[in-house]
Amino acid sequence: MPVGLSFYVFAGVCYVIDVYRRKAKAETNPVAYFSYLSFFPQILSGPIAQATDLLPQFNRKRDLNWKRTEDGVMQFTWGLFKKVVIADVYFYYHRRQRQSRNRIYLFQILIQPA
Repeated sequence: MPVGLSFYVFAGVCYVIDVYRRKAKAETNPVAYFSYLSFFPQILSGPIAQATDLLPQFNRKRDLNWKRTEDGVMQFTWGLFKKVVIADVYFYYHRRQRQSRNRIYLFQILIQPA
C-alpha cells in the first residue's frame, strides 16, 4: 500500500461528510477538488483541513499584481541564495570537518578574508 494513502482517504471522507452535512457545496471543478485533496502543506503539517476552509480559496478569482509577483520572485531568489550559498557551503565544510576533525564554524567561513 502506498505511503500516505490514509491521508487522501481521510481528506476525501472529510469532504464527503462536509457535503453531506451541507457545510460545503459539491465541487464541480475537478482541479479545485484534487487541489484540495492533495494540498501539499496540509499533508506535511496536518490536521486535515475541512473543505469549507480550503475550497473557497481555490475557487477565488485572482488578479495578477506585478508588485506581488515581484515580491514572490524576490522571496524565492533569497531562499535559493540561502540554500545554495550558505547551506551548501556550510554542509561542505561541516562534512570536511567531520572527516578531518578540524573545528571550522560557519561564521569563520563567512567572515574569514580570502
